[in-house]
Amino acid sequence: MPPFAPLPDKLKTDIHTVEELCGLAQQGRLRIPSFQRPFRWDQAHVRDLFDSIYRGYPVGALLLWQRPARAERVQIGRLVVDADAFQDALWIVDGQQRITTLVSCLIGGLSFAERPLDVELYFDPKVRTFEIPDRRCRTPDHWVPVHRLLDAAELGDWLYEWRYGPNSDWRRAVLNAGKRLREYALPLYLVRTDDVETLKLIFRRMNDRGMSLSEEDVFRALQHEERGEPRDLDALLAEIQRAEFGVFKRKTVLASVLVLSGLDPYRKLGGQWDAEGDIDNSSLSLSLALHAAAPAIGRTISFLREYAKIAHARLLPYRAPLVVLPLFFERHPEPSTRSLILLSRWVWRGFLTGEHATPKQTTIHAAIRVIKSLEDEQECVQNLLKLLPSTPVFWSPPERYNANQAPSRIGLLGLESLTPRNIFTSASLAVPQLLLEHKSGLCQRIVPSKLYSGERALGIANRLIHPPTRDLSRALIACHEAAVLRSHGIDERAFSALRSGRYGAFLAKREMSIVARLRQFGGRMAAWGRSDRPSIEHLLAG
Repeated sequence: MPPFAPLPDKLKTDIHTVEELCGLAQQGRLRIPSFQRPFRWDQAHVRDLFDSIYRGYPVGALLLWQRPARAERVQIGRLVVDADAFQDALWIVDGQQRITTLVSCLIGGLSFAERPLDVELYFDPKVRTFEIPDRRCRTPDHWVPVHRLLDAAELGDWLYEWRYGPNSDWRRAVLNAGKRLREYALPLYLVRTDDVETLKLIFRRMNDRGMSLSEEDVFRALQHEERGEPRDLDALLAEIQRAEFGVFKRKTVLASVLVLSGLDPYRKLGGQWDAEGDIDNSSLSLSLALHAAAPAIGRTISFLREYAKIAHARLLPYRAPLVVLPLFFERHPEPSTRSLILLSRWVWRGFLTGEHATPKQTTIHAAIRVIKSLEDEQECVQNLLKLLPSTPVFWSPPERYNANQAPSRIGLLGLESLTPRNIFTSASLAVPQLLLEHKSGLCQRIVPSKLYSGERALGIANRLIHPPTRDLSRALIACHEAAVLRSHGIDERAFSALRSGRYGAFLAKREMSIVARLRQFGGRMAAWGRSDRPSIEHLLAG
């Protein structure tokens, strides 16, 4: 692989004052690329920047990318400008936090619904310091809002009306602060190149120092497209959400896209370059991976619903299938029915053995390597199954129910497989709809702690998949439809114990029913001891 070529134009160095930079921002010539991270500085960073400029301390050079920009609405912090098109716009590669801080604090009269910089900054002429007020207290009336300091003429007019204007020491301190801020010169480097790969390398090396970018920030940098606004994770998440499988975590979707791109979802993204600054593009480019991700994740969702019997993302014990399977469905968009059945076994065996847990990165990496290296769909599935233990493992109930932990979610999958019904109407309960309508959670506590706090009181046996119901234990006792009770794993013996107030016995008997259901349902889904042979057609073709 040839090394990176040098920049076609000599790197230009320049100096801009704070006043000039603010002017460029107001013109709309300064732009923030889509690959830049959101504003991350806290109040201390903001105050320290102004203090350093006031004292004449160096605050670092800026790196700007000179390239065309279309006419559009531009936002830098609190500033919003309907900008014209520019052939020589300046895109901020390094220095976005500093420029956003200066623009937001110094340009007055700004109003915008989203305020990325929610900081009020003042200059105290009495002690010559910059201050951020405590919002619980009244701001001292001699403090000067820093946005008064940018325009010398307007500052003079304002000081004429200022209550403390007659105090010559304070007036001179304010004028001096304004002069120091306006005239402070920031060095900058100007890059002119159409080579996005070179910009990636520059960006990566800039990211090796200072406040590190998150994995998602670096991803946005790498998938930047020359032909217009890139498709971002927000757009992808919105598209996935239309499948009504639940809200995916951003890091899960990012991991899926990275796998499609040929990158390691568990390594720091900024470090996945070779010595020459390139990345492994054995699969798809990051930009193409974003576009491929939606249909691949969509097929994964359909498979999880139909074959793995998982109705909602919040029932997934581990996120590994959402990271690994989109790659499989991108490579094999229409797999055979036999492959889908075997793939559901891979899913469930990984759940029950814990091999799909994130700490088990060796297994997940091995699954990714198998999918990438084997072109034959059924051979790929066979090798995925070989990565997991074949010895049967069955579910054990956790001592404490926690809807965010894998053992509890596996238990919920067992309960959901019973097709739970409403104890009042006998209608079947749709888990996705329950999760959508009731933010408090899918499971309600049956026996309250005031009635019983002994063994199993905190476990899954004391939880019912049902809409929120006041005094659920009493409502259950009033339900005499055996079929409805069985749909919640409550047999005749458990119901009898509940009705007689023997809550410990009720929970013990219900836990036994849930364990038996998971042994049956989980064993069927994992197909322990069953033949994992490929389809007859595949065997005959071989």
